[in-house]
Amino acid sequence: MLYRDFMDISLIIAVILGIILDVYLLYFAFKFHILKKRIIQDLIKDFNIRDNHRTFNVFFDTDRNFKKFNKRTNSGYGILLLNKKELTFIGKRIHLENTSLYSGNGLIIHFKRNQMFTEWNGFSLLNGLMYWFKIFKNGESYYFSTDNGFFRFGSKRNTYNTYKTIKDIYR
Repeated sequence: MLYRDFMDISLIIAVILGIILDVYLLYFAFKFHILKKRIIQDLIKDFNIRDNHRTFNVFFDTDRNFKKFNKRTNSGYGILLLNKKELTFIGKRIHLENTSLYSGNGLIIHFKRNQMFTEWNGFSLLNGLMYWFKIFKNGESYYFSTDNGFFRFGSKRNTYNTYKTIKDIYR
């Protein structure tokens, strides 16, 4: 009888802890989603990006951070702007400190048409369970993955389409 009571209490505690963990994870995902929206709105306003620009909302990572095993977030989030002469990434770095997300310094990277090379990187288990492509510029690699909304999973189709579009335009 005592064993059964202990098992009932253990089950109740496990359910309560599971609910608390789910609520915490949903809250964290919601905060990250709001931060991404605020970053994009700020970039559009600050750089006067118009509707006639071809843009993609993307996650960004540097070569050094991409290959790390122990990391908290990707390097940044922003917009890839496509035009005939160059590809431009405009974004902000994202920092995670004490379970709070902060958008950090602004970041602008220009990829000249004749000075860049794109390559499909594929699925990465260590980098958010997402699909990535990379752009080489002057011996450095920059990684990008498209944003798919509230959750980051299922990025293969959108990321691959973005990669193909960039590769077709900047041959």
